[in-house]
Amino acid sequence: MALLKYILAFLAVYTATVSLQKLLRYRAYRLLAKTHGYQDPPKECSYDILGFYKIIRATHHLLNKTALVYTSELFERYGETYASKLLTQTVLFMCDPRNIRHALVTRFVDYDSSVVRVHLFRPITEKGIFAVDGLDWKLARNLYQDQFSNTRSVMDFEMHEKHVQSLLRRVPSTGKPFDLQPLFFKLTLDLTTAFALGESVDSLSLSQSDEKRHFVQALLYVKKIIARDGFLGPVHVLLSKRKFYKACSDVHRYVDCVIERAPEKKWQEDEQGGQMRDTRSRPSLLQGLMENSSNMVELRDGVISILIAGIDSVATLLSTTFWLLAQDERIYQKLRTSVLDTIGQELPSYDQLKSLAYLRYVFNEGQLHPLVEPPQPLLTLPLLDSDDSIPACSVQCQGGKQRYYTTLWRRHKRYLEHPGEEGPKSGVLFMGQSSEF
Repeated sequence: MALLKYILAFLAVYTATVSLQKLLRYRAYRLLAKTHGYQDPPKECSYDILGFYKIIRATHHLLNKTALVYTSELFERYGETYASKLLTQTVLFMCDPRNIRHALVTRFVDYDSSVVRVHLFRPITEKGIFAVDGLDWKLARNLYQDQFSNTRSVMDFEMHEKHVQSLLRRVPSTGKPFDLQPLFFKLTLDLTTAFALGESVDSLSLSQSDEKRHFVQALLYVKKIIARDGFLGPVHVLLSKRKFYKACSDVHRYVDCVIERAPEKKWQEDEQGGQMRDTRSRPSLLQGLMENSSNMVELRDGVISILIAGIDSVATLLSTTFWLLAQDERIYQKLRTSVLDTIGQELPSYDQLKSLAYLRYVFNEGQLHPLVEPPQPLLTLPLLDSDDSIPACSVQCQGGKQRYYTTLWRRHKRYLEHPGEEGPKSGVLFMGQSSEF
């Protein structure tokens, strides 16, 4: 009986403490909202206290490939920022670019996505930019900053032409319809590995080595499991990870071998003139990272992070753009004429590519029609937000979650207008709308 009394007393004190903390936090929130004129965001299905209905509906639309339409309809119904319940946790869903910019740029240090992101990426990139937050994230970002600050220096048109020709050789000569998307994926994979590692995995080649083929299979499996576990959330702990960890080890082993084979010095002495000359016309990302770090884990995480992030998005954009062009012969011919008039039949220069405004407009439109709307990271706000320059509904209590959708704010009616028959211009949609960006 004495033990039971101690347990009941402990539970009473704990409940009172938690309740007091929640009350004080709520009062601080209400005071902040009143001071700055903030309003509570609209609530989706306020009767769904535990969030089960939301989870069931979202899963249904995901499996039926209607998630983008479903999410867009919710923003149309509730506004650009609204609240919903997910397993008792209040989550803010946002497509307002001002709120997204606030979370990702203006007050990025106040937000934390490590709770839902770190466990996904740490097995494959222990100290990569997707597996860390705070100061470690800034250090990881600094590794990339110098490499991407001057895009002109990393553009290797001869390397791109080589892999594009490999893709063209895989196009059937019979004139029958075929699936371009797998070819675009392999093209992007070859280009990204060539840039990141300094050597391509040659997935478009008929003579790809077994070593490279095994590496590609392991990398794709790792990406697949990361996406699966990100969607499943806490449920992922019930699934076996043995094959996943094996694939991570295979990826590490291959990249480590590439790093060990990389030349220790970028410059070597010219035997004839005694001058120093560059051994490559365009340095790889790995070579650039090796100038700032000699740590094997940092170098490996640096290039693997690019391989994880830089393949699917580009391949998807190419697939979507070509699908849209196939729907409108007029726009296809206008784009082709624009490219030929500017570049002709030779390799382009960097300045010529930058001058292809119509091509840029077409790609901008392709981003409005994603094959899949990727689930963006949940952001946790550890502190109360007191920035009065942010629009209403941006105030949020400690521990709250946010999910943002960059694709949907680009498609929002506020940023679209009817363009007539001009075709893509500043982001004009093939569906008959245009972006003001």
